[in-house]
Amino acid sequence: MPEGVGEDLEHRIFSIEEANEAIPLLEEIFSRVDRQREAIRNLQTQISVLRLMWGDKIRDPHSPDHEEFLSRTREHQAAVEELKELVREIQESGCQPKDLEHGLVDFYSRRNGRIVFLCWRRGEKQISFWHELHTGFSGRVPL
Repeated sequence: MPEGVGEDLEHRIFSIEEANEAIPLLEEIFSRVDRQREAIRNLQTQISVLRLMWGDKIRDPHSPDHEEFLSRTREHQAAVEELKELVREIQESGCQPKDLEHGLVDFYSRRNGRIVFLCWRRGEKQISFWHELHTGFSGRVPL
């Protein structure tokens, strides 16, 4: 199939204006992503400390810290699920999350009759770059 033909049947195609309108929502979601990632890191540390202290005995219901281990493990699982939900929220808006740590998001768009990605990085006030579908952040070109 020629490049750009039929590709937009599966993905929302954004104009630059539509992509710019999505930025405030993305900024808010990425703030929540940051909080979840921090919670996950803290819980991983707490779980690791308990495992270091008790080894496999932490799984024994008679271990003094067994209940805390189970509680932290459940909290960790819930935090991971919440992070997955935030990624789904980005995807359901039609955007393509590329890197949660750096806040990279691509938007399918049309440029000179071809399907390309508009590229946004957290902190940028507007869409100022694009790149081909097969290139990543390093292939960004100013609009």
